[in-house]
Order: sequence, then C-alpha cells, then structure tokens
Amino acid sequence: GGICVGGACQLGAGAVATASGGSLLASLSSFAATTLATLIGGGAILAQGPISSSSAMNIFERLEANSVKYNQHLVAQNRPAVLEIYSHNCPVCAKTGKSALKAIQKFHSDVDWVMVDGMDPENFPLVQEYNVDSIPHFVFLGTDGSIMGEAVGDVPEKLLLENTDALAHNKKVLPNPTFAKCDNAKKEIRNIQLNSALQKMKQAAKQAPGASILSE
Repeated sequence: GGICVGGACQLGAGAVATASGGSLLASLSSFAATTLATLIGGGAILAQGPISSSSAMNIFERLEANSVKYNQHLVAQNRPAVLEIYSHNCPVCAKTGKSALKAIQKFHSDVDWVMVDGMDPENFPLVQEYNVDSIPHFVFLGTDGSIMGEAVGDVPEKLLLENTDALAHNKKVLPNPTFAKCDNAKKEIRNIQLNSALQKMKQAAKQAPGASILSE
C-alpha cells in the first residue's frame, strides 16, 4: 500500500523492522545480519489514497469475509495455510484478489487462507517475521508451519491454484516455490531465498540448541 509500480506495491519492511527493534537481526550472526539488513533496509511506508473503485473494495471485503485470522489459524493445528499480505491501497492486490478468491472457494475445506493487512500496525510483527517488502506477498505454509514457498507481485492465477492444490494434498514440494513479478523481482527472489535459509537455520537450531546462533 505504498508506491505501486511494476507489478507490486512497496510496503516497506525495512521501516517496520527498524520500528520494532530488529529482534531477529540481533539474533543472527554478523554476516547474516548484514545480508538481511542490506536486502530489507531503507524502506518507508508511503501510503497513497484508498482505491475508490467499489469493485476493488468488494474484492477485499470478500477476501476478508472468506479468510481466517492469523491467531485462528494457529489454533487449528495441522492445517496448511496461505498467508496473503496485502493493503486496501494496493491496486495489484485488488487484481490478484480475484484469483485468490477462486483458490479460497476451491480449497477452503483443506487450506486456511489468512489475510494480513500489511498497513495495520498490529500486523507489523508478521510483516517483519516474513520479511515482506512488496505486496501482494503470498506465503505458503505446510502443516507444521514451515514456509514451503513464496510469491510476490502480480502472481498468475495458475500459480496460486497449483500451489494451494499442492498444500491441500499435503505435497512435500510445491510446483512453484519461488516467484516474483515486479520491478524489483531480483531483490524479492533474494529475500525469498534468504527466508528459506533462515528457516533452515532455525530448524537446525531446534535440533541442536547448544550450537544455535538463533536461540531465542
């Protein structure tokens, strides 16, 4: 919900991370912290006016009405989920919203669809946790909560349906685990790869807490 060009809107995860104290950065090694700061630093939330199109607003209302809250998803154990970080001010989010509705309607019995308004201060911790800079940003979560894939920007309907279908059928690998279509696609791909690397580091830390650099 900020500057919207080239297939995505800039949310500004760097600004959110700075405002929240950067607890994740503090827990990383100096090399990983430097890399992460380089990738997400310097962002700023620059809100533009709300989209005036009634059809666009209707898309968001329908998405929100047919999705679950993040805390509700946490209560429902062993269910895969798609987290969609968006903003009412983001025209690209409105465009991909039609495809998201199709995915929700088709797979709602097997997959939780979680709408996260990236401009809501209550959601800033989630924006930081998933290293979100551009929206719409889709995070595909397995039944154990692990990130199986991410897609950013003007995401094709086919990709959303295929990935959500894979979650619904408990596939171990998504058909499209990494995707970005926006002017800063290369940066977004690097962010996704970094998220994957950090997740592997956390998983390793759980298995060997004494050797962890991500102990919390």
